[in-house]
Amino acid sequence: MATDTTAPGDQDADTTTTTDTPPAGDDMATDAGKRALDVERRNVREARAEARKLAAELEALKAQTMTETERAIATARAEATAEVTKEWSGRLVKSDIRAAAAGRFANPDDALLFVDAESVLDVKTGEVNQEALSSAIDAALKERPYLAAVNRGKPSEGDGGPRGSGKASETLTNDVLRSALGR
Repeated sequence: MATDTTAPGDQDADTTTTTDTPPAGDDMATDAGKRALDVERRNVREARAEARKLAAELEALKAQTMTETERAIATARAEATAEVTKEWSGRLVKSDIRAAAAGRFANPDDALLFVDAESVLDVKTGEVNQEALSSAIDAALKERPYLAAVNRGKPSEGDGGPRGSGKASETLTNDVLRSALGR
Protein backbone atom coordinates (compact mmCIF):
# COMPACT_ATOMS: atom_id res chain seq x y z
CA MET A 1 0.00 0.00 0.00
CA ALA A 2 1.51 3.34 -1.08
CA THR A 3 1.09 6.46 0.99
CA ASP A 4 1.22 10.04 -0.17
CA THR A 5 4.17 11.83 1.41
CA THR A 6 3.53 15.18 -0.28
CA ALA A 7 2.92 18.01 2.14
CA PRO A 8 -0.05 20.25 1.35
CA GLY A 9 2.15 23.29 0.63
CA ASP A 10 4.66 21.39 -1.55
CA GLN A 11 2.69 21.73 -4.77
CA ASP A 12 2.65 24.89 -6.84
CA ALA A 13 -0.55 26.90 -7.03
CA ASP A 14 -0.66 26.64 -10.82
CA THR A 15 -0.91 22.83 -10.73
CA THR A 16 -4.49 23.09 -9.50
CA THR A 17 -6.85 22.73 -12.41
CA THR A 18 -10.17 24.47 -12.54
CA THR A 19 -13.09 23.95 -14.84
CA ASP A 20 -15.80 26.42 -15.66
CA THR A 21 -18.50 23.79 -16.03
CA PRO A 22 -18.78 20.86 -13.64
CA PRO A 23 -19.54 17.38 -15.00
CA ALA A 24 -23.21 16.52 -15.53
CA GLY A 25 -24.95 15.33 -12.38
CA ASP A 26 -22.27 16.81 -10.13
CA ASP A 27 -23.52 18.14 -6.78
CA MET A 28 -21.11 21.08 -7.11
CA ALA A 29 -23.30 22.53 -9.87
CA THR A 30 -25.26 24.58 -7.36
CA ASP A 31 -24.30 28.15 -6.58
CA ALA A 32 -23.64 27.28 -2.96
CA GLY A 33 -21.34 24.46 -4.04
CA LYS A 34 -19.45 26.76 -6.40
CA ARG A 35 -19.04 29.36 -3.68
CA ALA A 36 -17.78 26.73 -1.25
CA LEU A 37 -15.31 25.48 -3.83
CA ASP A 38 -14.08 29.03 -4.50
CA VAL A 39 -13.63 29.63 -0.75
CA GLU A 40 -11.71 26.37 -0.41
CA ARG A 41 -9.45 27.23 -3.35
CA ARG A 42 -8.76 30.66 -1.89
CA ASN A 43 -7.91 29.04 1.47
CA VAL A 44 -5.49 26.66 -0.24
CA ARG A 45 -3.80 29.55 -2.10
CA GLU A 46 -3.47 31.50 1.16
CA ALA A 47 -2.09 28.45 2.98
CA ARG A 48 0.50 27.89 0.23
CA ALA A 49 1.52 31.56 0.34
CA GLU A 50 1.88 31.34 4.13
CA ALA A 51 3.97 28.15 3.78
CA ARG A 52 6.29 29.89 1.29
CA LYS A 53 6.60 32.87 3.66
CA LEU A 54 7.43 30.61 6.60
CA ALA A 55 9.96 28.67 4.53
CA ALA A 56 11.69 31.95 3.63
CA GLU A 57 11.75 32.98 7.30
CA LEU A 58 13.23 29.61 8.24
CA GLU A 59 15.98 30.02 5.65
CA ALA A 60 16.72 33.51 6.99
CA LEU A 61 16.99 32.13 10.54
CA LYS A 62 19.27 29.35 9.36
CA ALA A 63 21.45 31.92 7.60
CA GLN A 64 21.76 33.93 10.83
CA THR A 65 22.94 30.94 12.83
CA MET A 66 25.47 29.73 10.24
CA THR A 67 29.17 29.90 10.84
CA GLU A 68 31.35 31.81 8.39
CA THR A 69 32.38 28.56 6.67
CA GLU A 70 28.79 27.33 6.36
CA ARG A 71 27.77 30.71 4.97
CA ALA A 72 30.58 30.57 2.36
CA ILE A 73 29.53 27.05 1.35
CA ALA A 74 25.87 28.08 1.05
CA THR A 75 26.84 31.12 -1.05
CA ALA A 76 29.02 28.99 -3.34
CA ARG A 77 26.19 26.47 -3.80
CA ALA A 78 23.71 29.21 -4.60
CA GLU A 79 26.08 30.79 -7.13
CA ALA A 80 26.80 27.43 -8.78
CA THR A 81 23.11 26.61 -8.96
CA ALA A 82 22.33 29.99 -10.51
CA GLU A 83 25.12 29.59 -13.06
CA VAL A 84 24.05 26.09 -14.10
CA THR A 85 20.40 27.10 -14.23
CA LYS A 86 21.21 30.10 -16.43
CA GLU A 87 23.32 28.00 -18.81
CA TRP A 88 20.81 25.20 -19.19
CA SER A 89 17.78 27.46 -19.43
CA GLY A 90 19.57 29.27 -22.26
CA ARG A 91 20.11 25.97 -24.03
CA LEU A 92 16.49 25.00 -23.55
CA VAL A 93 15.25 28.34 -24.89
CA LYS A 94 17.45 27.93 -27.97
CA SER A 95 16.08 24.43 -28.44
CA ASP A 96 12.51 25.75 -28.23
CA ILE A 97 13.33 28.45 -30.79
CA ARG A 98 14.77 25.87 -33.19
CA ALA A 99 11.74 23.62 -32.73
CA ALA A 100 9.30 26.48 -33.35
CA ALA A 101 11.28 27.57 -36.44
CA ALA A 102 11.36 24.09 -37.96
CA GLY A 103 9.27 24.08 -41.10
CA ARG A 104 9.00 27.86 -41.10
CA PHE A 105 12.69 28.72 -41.63
CA ALA A 106 14.72 27.02 -44.37
CA ASN A 107 17.40 26.55 -41.71
CA PRO A 108 15.95 26.60 -38.16
CA ASP A 109 19.34 27.64 -36.75
CA ASP A 110 18.89 31.00 -38.52
CA ALA A 111 16.03 31.73 -36.14
CA LEU A 112 18.58 31.93 -33.31
CA LEU A 113 20.17 34.93 -35.04
CA PHE A 114 16.93 36.89 -35.42
CA VAL A 115 14.83 35.91 -32.38
CA ASP A 116 15.93 37.34 -29.04
CA ALA A 117 15.90 34.48 -26.54
CA GLU A 118 15.37 36.79 -23.56
CA SER A 119 12.31 38.38 -25.15
CA VAL A 120 10.47 35.05 -25.34
CA LEU A 121 11.44 33.81 -21.86
CA ASP A 122 8.92 34.33 -19.07
CA VAL A 123 11.09 35.47 -16.16
CA LYS A 124 8.61 34.45 -13.44
CA THR A 125 8.12 30.86 -14.59
CA GLY A 126 11.33 30.27 -16.51
CA GLU A 127 9.27 28.90 -19.40
CA VAL A 128 9.21 30.00 -23.02
CA ASN A 129 6.15 32.10 -23.87
CA GLN A 130 4.94 30.29 -26.99
CA GLU A 131 2.81 33.21 -28.18
CA ALA A 132 5.74 35.62 -27.93
CA LEU A 133 7.98 33.09 -29.68
CA SER A 134 5.52 32.63 -32.53
CA SER A 135 5.11 36.37 -33.01
CA ALA A 136 8.90 36.88 -32.90
CA ILE A 137 9.36 34.23 -35.60
CA ASP A 138 6.58 35.82 -37.68
CA ALA A 139 8.27 39.23 -37.34
CA ALA A 140 11.68 37.81 -38.31
CA LEU A 141 10.21 36.12 -41.39
CA LYS A 142 8.28 39.26 -42.33
CA GLU A 143 11.51 41.31 -42.25
CA ARG A 144 13.55 38.57 -43.98
CA PRO A 145 11.26 36.50 -46.23
CA TYR A 146 14.27 34.95 -47.97
CA LEU A 147 14.86 32.87 -44.81
CA ALA A 148 11.46 31.17 -45.03
CA ALA A 149 11.21 27.49 -45.86
CA VAL A 150 10.21 26.83 -49.45
CA ASN A 151 7.03 24.81 -49.89
CA ARG A 152 7.86 22.34 -52.61
CA GLY A 153 4.30 21.06 -52.91
CA LYS A 154 3.04 17.54 -52.44
CA PRO A 155 5.78 14.97 -52.02
CA SER A 156 6.08 12.29 -54.71
CA GLU A 157 4.44 8.93 -54.27
CA GLY A 158 7.76 7.32 -55.17
CA ASP A 159 6.19 4.43 -57.09
CA GLY A 160 8.55 4.78 -60.08
CA GLY A 161 5.66 4.69 -62.54
CA PRO A 162 5.29 6.84 -65.66
CA ARG A 163 4.94 10.58 -65.26
CA GLY A 164 2.77 12.91 -67.26
CA SER A 165 1.22 11.55 -70.48
CA GLY A 166 3.12 8.25 -70.59
CA LYS A 167 1.21 4.96 -71.06
CA ALA A 168 0.33 3.35 -67.77
CA SER A 169 2.05 0.02 -67.29
CA GLU A 170 0.02 -3.14 -66.83
CA THR A 171 -0.28 -4.52 -63.38
CA LEU A 172 1.16 -7.99 -63.04
CA THR A 173 -1.73 -10.10 -61.93
CA ASN A 174 -2.18 -13.81 -61.88
CA ASP A 175 -3.94 -13.66 -65.28
CA VAL A 176 -1.10 -11.71 -66.93
CA LEU A 177 1.48 -14.11 -65.51
CA ARG A 178 -0.50 -17.16 -66.63
CA SER A 179 -0.85 -15.83 -70.17
CA ALA A 180 2.85 -14.99 -70.33
CA LEU A 181 3.77 -18.47 -69.18
CA GLY A 182 1.23 -20.07 -71.53
CA ARG A 183 -0.79 -21.78 -68.88
